[in-house]
Amino acid sequence: MRALKMILMFMLLGIAALAIFLPLSWLRALDSLPAPIENRYDIELQLRQSIESERNAFEARRPKEVRQPVAWPTPDFATLPKDLVALYVNEQGCPNYFGTPMEEGWAWKKRLWNSLLNQGVAGNGGCELNISRSIAFLLGAKTTMEYAAVADRVHRFLKKEDLVAFDLETMHFGKGIIGVHAASRELMQKELNELTLAEMAEMYIALPPYDFWDEIRLCSNAAMIRTNRDSLLSSLRKEGLITPEAEKAANAAPPRCLSVKR
Repeated sequence: MRALKMILMFMLLGIAALAIFLPLSWLRALDSLPAPIENRYDIELQLRQSIESERNAFEARRPKEVRQPVAWPTPDFATLPKDLVALYVNEQGCPNYFGTPMEEGWAWKKRLWNSLLNQGVAGNGGCELNISRSIAFLLGAKTTMEYAAVADRVHRFLKKEDLVAFDLETMHFGKGIIGVHAASRELMQKELNELTLAEMAEMYIALPPYDFWDEIRLCSNAAMIRTNRDSLLSSLRKEGLITPEAEKAANAAPPRCLSVKR
């Protein structure tokens, strides 16, 4: 009996220590960031300063006739083509991302706790966490605790569709080419809203895990580009995100890179 009491006492002491340690570590993680994150404006401001600084340094070295705008507009979900969003959520592993409300309360807290334990995440809430963590990285998160704390702030201040817009508009394609609008102008030589479904899928394989930016820019292997593009389209069709007719029409289109003159 005495041994059992000792075990219970140590368990209670451990729980009490954890209850003190975790909040302190959480606050310390937030204090270690380059700048505070108290609202949506803080997120947007820090991202804009970083992106515009990188763009400015890159564009200054390029000929004037090919320079892209340095300014980073506020990400707007309404400006993203539907097919591009479908590609994005499907590749994130949550084709039904917009089919559920934003994860909140205990379910979200439990997911953050699991992230501290390096446990896997699944479902639409898991995608919300992964996207929030991607943005957290750009905001200066480095340690596991910082990723969890900053991702929580990002998730708190950005709506579900905003998470998608901010992530797509902060993605790094090539050096100095940041965001899908800039990527479309640079790689496809068309505005984003002018791309066909086939062209959007082609541009998307410039992103990780494919990383075919240089291959598409140089059109060095059109057959490989087409194969991977069509694989994305097939996945969209299987998830019901595009129709079989749309897939067939996109498959019939030649790779955009074949007609782009550099």
